Amino acid sequence: MFENLSQRLEGVIKDLTGRGRITEANVAESMRGIRRALLEADVNYQIARTFANSVQERALGERVLRSVEPGQMIVKIVYDELVQLLGGDAAEINLGSNPPAVILIAGLQGSGKTTFSAKLALHLKSRGRVPMLAAADVYRPAAVDQLNRLGEEADVPVYSITADDGTVLQDAPRVAQEAVAYARKQARDTVIIDTAGRMHVDARMMDEVEEIKRLSQPSEILFVVDS
Repeated sequence: MFENLSQRLEGVIKDLTGRGRITEANVAESMRGIRRALLEADVNYQIARTFANSVQERALGERVLRSVEPGQMIVKIVYDELVQLLGGDAAEINLGSNPPAVILIAGLQGSGKTTFSAKLALHLKSRGRVPMLAAADVYRPAAVDQLNRLGEEADVPVYSITADDGTVLQDAPRVAQEAVAYARKQARDTVIIDTAGRMHVDARMMDEVEEIKRLSQPSEILFVVDS
């Protein structure tokens, strides 16, 4: 999604900056292109409209159009507005004050939550934390095996529950709750809970993640999306 959006925005800006002279008319035309690019990337209409209007308002300032390199100034305006739209300053992960800190990983199917969970564990480990992974994606075939393999590579333990016959116990809330208790006993200061992919229209799965949240009391919830 972000790659396609980036290409569309680059095309619009390149067309604008390649003109011999920048006028109000071609700035307005370019802003329509930016608005279309955002809408095609599933950005909310009101957000896309506000963003394009903000860029246009700043770009039409007398200092911009009469500057030596108006095209480059408009590129900077678009960049600044994108940074503002995406939140500006980077936010630190909330690890709470009472260990273990619980980080709940959520997202759609196939968005890369399991890989992200392991990478996050490795990152926190490099910063002096003592993390543990919880395999609460109990539905996807081999999800627990994948997390176990990634955890082994990162040298981070993985908590999961299997039945007597070796099959994965399909009780994600229980996995999350027991993982937090186990981490506390093992002096692990961070638990990263990898959950199954779900959509908001699936009431059963949404109820499940609510129960996971209630039982694990996460200090941070991270939503993983396909980039």
